[in-house]
Amino acid sequence: MSTLNIIWLVCLAGLYIVFCFWYGGSAKPLTAAEGQAMLDQISAMHAANGTTPENSDFRANMEQMIPLDDGREFYAVNLETAKAGPAAKAAEAAYGRIVLPELLKRGSFPVYIGQRAGLMLGQYGQQIDRVAVVRYRSLRDMLEMNLAPAMALGVPHKFASLAHT
Repeated sequence: MSTLNIIWLVCLAGLYIVFCFWYGGSAKPLTAAEGQAMLDQISAMHAANGTTPENSDFRANMEQMIPLDDGREFYAVNLETAKAGPAAKAAEAAYGRIVLPELLKRGSFPVYIGQRAGLMLGQYGQQIDRVAVVRYRSLRDMLEMNLAPAMALGVPHKFASLAHT
């Protein structure tokens, strides 16, 4: 085997190890105390920045998920109703520029984003414009992402672009 082949194999093995570390999907599960502390920090951050989202059930949803956390990857299904107009489109783009790097830092990424093509969700589905599926490496990563200072800047853009999520 030539030196060049060995260098290529070492580089590929290194890339594979880096990818596996980034992609992960097996973290230490959150304890109830850790989860509540993180939720309190998220709430305090948004209150301090004046970015507390109205009509958000984020905390209530997270409080239900924390006791079930197993530290593994999960997929969040977001059923969204977009606001109309150029200001909403600009807000959506601004949110995307903030959230995507935060997701990627934590081995998370959008798996699918698409417009509703039909109605399989019953009457509730009539309110939905778009479906977004996001892979999170762990619940801990998701909460840590929501603690990132950039997210406090992103939340107003998110809710300026969406009537419901």
